[in-house]
Amino acid sequence: MAVKLLLPFLLAATLLSGAAVDAHNISTILEAFPEYSVYNGYLSQTKVADEINSRETVTVLVLTNDAALRLLTVLDYYDAKKLHDLSEGSVLTTTLLQTTGAAPGNLGFINITDLAGKVAMGSTSPGSKLDSHYTRSVKQIPTVSPCWKSAPPSSSQGSSKLLPGQPT
Repeated sequence: MAVKLLLPFLLAATLLSGAAVDAHNISTILEAFPEYSVYNGYLSQTKVADEINSRETVTVLVLTNDAALRLLTVLDYYDAKKLHDLSEGSVLTTTLLQTTGAAPGNLGFINITDLAGKVAMGSTSPGSKLDSHYTRSVKQIPTVSPCWKSAPPSSSQGSSKLLPGQPT
């Protein structure tokens, strides 16, 4: 299972390491793989693709469409009050990615921590930072489905920009 989830990362790294000698275009490379279309779209919309393309040597850790979306869906109800009233100041919560059975170890969990009134989130992978912060609630349906904005969005690989229109 772990190899299946990491294969997209290794594939992208291999493609780009060979392309580093010649000019490369990450969008063109990823267009050949429909399972990366969501991630590719985010790279283009946020202009991160331009930053990648301007580099001579680069390795891009690519998330498949389902992984990118599932990683950003927390499977519990967290509104502003609950985020600021975490019983022990911190919680590890599961994401939709974890339910697939394809996420190795703690990949698919998010660490949510209240840091003196500022709620931070990050990957549970070893060495990960709490590099995303809750900024506001977008829409809430009590006890069912809140939607909130974070800056920058949480990802399994640190502070990658996964969503269009997020502040830097």
